[in-house]
Amino acid sequence: MSKAMYKDRVEGWKKKSLLVPKPEIKSESMDFLNKAKHNLRVALALLQISENKEFKASVGEKEDFQCYDWVINASYYSMYQSALGLLAKIGYKSEDHNATIDALYYFFVLEGFLEDYYVKDLILAKKLEEEYIRELIKAKQERRASQYSSLIEISKENAHELTKTAKRFVNRLSEIILE
Repeated sequence: MSKAMYKDRVEGWKKKSLLVPKPEIKSESMDFLNKAKHNLRVALALLQISENKEFKASVGEKEDFQCYDWVINASYYSMYQSALGLLAKIGYKSEDHNATIDALYYFFVLEGFLEDYYVKDLILAKKLEEEYIRELIKAKQERRASQYSSLIEISKENAHELTKTAKRFVNRLSEIILE
């Protein structure tokens, strides 16, 4: 999509009050980041629970117990909360997952916000890669599938991959928020 199309999408979210300029939210960017890191720790703990036979036995669970569906949920929300933190840093509050993704793309990928910031400070002269936005979209799809599906069996590989992605995503957005 072109920059103009993303601008129209962002303006549409604003008209629906799902993406709101809110300068006072800037003070909450660290709160969002802390929640993102908490959710990431939960995802990693759930991954360990899914794979630790001794722990399962200690709580009376069967050896085949797993909670990869919740690993995916927690991983997604770690990414989403860090995205909300990044938007908060520039004074925006998002009330919708799609609005959040569009706003990240518009404000950070297309506008070159990060490039200017990092070039100025000579720190990590790199703008937010489109890959991270695509990974957030993919994570959202995985989260929906795991949350709303009646199936409890979620791919171990998907859970592992998404926790790795979430770590990279949260760490990258943390760098930007902390700057």
